[in-house]
Amino acid sequence: KRTRLMDRKILYRGREYRLVLRREPARKRIQVELEEDKLLISTPNTEPALIYKAIEKWYIGQAHMIFPVRVMHYLQFTGGEVKAIRIKDQKTRWGSCSSLHNLNFNWRLIMAPAEVLDYVVVHELCHLTHMNHSRDFWNMVEEVMPDYRVHRKWLKDNGNRLFMKY
Repeated sequence: KRTRLMDRKILYRGREYRLVLRREPARKRIQVELEEDKLLISTPNTEPALIYKAIEKWYIGQAHMIFPVRVMHYLQFTGGEVKAIRIKDQKTRWGSCSSLHNLNFNWRLIMAPAEVLDYVVVHELCHLTHMNHSRDFWNMVEEVMPDYRVHRKWLKDNGNRLFMKY
């Protein structure tokens, strides 16, 4: 059975937020904002598909703000040069690193705990040095993030929650 829209909990940065709808007929477009323990949706229209699309757009906007900051933070530990950071709707990957030094990240990671998102950032940054999953690669990941296995396991155990449909 489908959960009613008003009863939904929305994941963001590893925490659950209660979805709160504020119907505002005069409003031109849906506004999404985080407010304490809730995700407040001010909307002219309560059509669930439109609301979920607005939430997805909000998530992607958050990802565009957070990923570059996290990449720059960890780049000082991994070294290398990043040409571009892209936020994508990937179905089978959390991230990727091209031989051209472009980093791609799945926007859904914005729902995961901050440490899990950081693990994926570190993983992809280490590929700037080692374009494989060799022992040297994993040693580098561990050097930057000694507890990476915990976050990798979280993704394995909970990653499907980030793909759940409404």
